Amino acid sequence: MKDLFHDVNPIPEEKWFEQVTKDLKGADFNEKLVNTIDQITIQPLYTRKSLPQFTVDADAEFMLDLDPEFVEAIADQGQQSLTWNITEDVLVTENDNLNNLISAARARGASHVRISVSSDEVWDHVVNEIIKLTTPANFIFNVYGDLSEGDVVNKWRDRVGHLGERDRLLFGIEFDPIGYWQQYGNDTYNGTMFAHLADLFFRLSGHLHDCKLIKIDTTHFANQGEDVVSQLVKTLQITSTYFDEMEKRNVPLEELVQLCTFRFGIGSNFFFEIAKLRAFKILWHNLIKAYLPEMDFITNPEIHCVTATASFTQTDEHSNLLRTTTAAMSAILGGCDVLIVTPFSNSGENNAIQLATNIQNILRYESYIDRYRDAANGSFYIESLTQQFGQQAWQQFIDSK
Repeated sequence: MKDLFHDVNPIPEEKWFEQVTKDLKGADFNEKLVNTIDQITIQPLYTRKSLPQFTVDADAEFMLDLDPEFVEAIADQGQQSLTWNITEDVLVTENDNLNNLISAARARGASHVRISVSSDEVWDHVVNEIIKLTTPANFIFNVYGDLSEGDVVNKWRDRVGHLGERDRLLFGIEFDPIGYWQQYGNDTYNGTMFAHLADLFFRLSGHLHDCKLIKIDTTHFANQGEDVVSQLVKTLQITSTYFDEMEKRNVPLEELVQLCTFRFGIGSNFFFEIAKLRAFKILWHNLIKAYLPEMDFITNPEIHCVTATASFTQTDEHSNLLRTTTAAMSAILGGCDVLIVTPFSNSGENNAIQLATNIQNILRYESYIDRYRDAANGSFYIESLTQQFGQQAWQQFIDSK
């Protein structure tokens, strides 16, 4: 096919700004069009020169020693579809039939189920129900508590042991005592909970298969309307606290970093939320390098996202569906691994859950949004936001240490 644009010369950046200045009729570009939102500079025009300049990571040279066929396989994998796990939050009581709950979630399109319980004793009921399952699913156990209870380690060792081969269904057991204490406004953490958390690592990690054990949850900061940089800084602070406390208790950090998940609330500011997740991946790399400078290969963090409720309205459920759709797209384009769309509807609980899950079904099966790996890569605007978020968050984190 003939190149239709072979005679079209590229337009330099100066010409774009010259035209904008002309349209402004002499007004100052910076004063008129450049503003600041949450300490982040936003301008209406971005060009290739807006892309951050990154240095080459010397540690990547270890790839040169690998088998060329292995490197080629990695490149091929990078071109394949990138997907995320459609997940539903399920609250279980002692009277619930878990098989029915899972069957309903699977029928709606969910592959993963995040379980919370009405009381600690219900976990034993959940374990017994999983053993009897006829419908397959992957489970995330949301363990909500401060872990100070005396026999908490033995309880969870028995529960995991009781699952036997079914422990392969466990995608994550979310122990997050810091998140629990912060929810109740307590900044002085109990040393007992860290001792129990370390004990859980030693007792459980060898019996589970690729199961995450520690959750760093900052969703409540998003729901409270905190800005992106603050969310990122607090995520780093909580993570470093876990690292410091576990290292004191002889937990090997090179193993611990593989067992962490990060749970972010995603708001309706489309581009900011994409850049937030992308910036965190860079910050995670920085943090690991600070703690483990000799670590050769650092995998991306496991990112779980849930659409935030801060922008919800009580009177117009259709507006809420639009907001959660925008938030879900941000989470996916930002590179989340697990996504939960928060239900909201005045037309009944089951219908609200179905509508929420349908948002993900539409994005995957009708919009084909999972067909492209790192679709936001190279966007001048998003790359600029990513750099600003990352730089400000890292500097504030360093200053707080």
